Amino acid sequence: MIVKIFFGTIELYNIFGASPSRARYYNVTVNNKQVSVSYISTKKIPIIPFLVNFNSVYLGNSNIVGDDSVYFYSDGSDKYIIDINSYNCYYKDIQTECKTNKQEIKK
Repeated sequence: MIVKIFFGTIELYNIFGASPSRARYYNVTVNNKQVSVSYISTKKIPIIPFLVNFNSVYLGNSNIVGDDSVYFYSDGSDKYIIDINSYNCYYKDIQTECKTNKQEIKK
């Protein structure tokens, strides 16, 4: 308990990052136009609850095949409707890393 008082929670980080096979594809639309997104996925596993955590981080993106635009430009609307759907990607019923919207995906 004294360690917690002096140092707080000790955060250890996985140098290899989180498993990419659990990465998801995010279909994000703004005013019904799909946009590419980047995201950070984190996973925290308590080794000793409230004292030591083991953290994994995955940096991913959800690209749109055939669309080279990487930015969303405002069309001057006063109202923006944002819709987000999340999917797992599969290859022959095995979950794989998601990269594009052309993969086999399940909501």
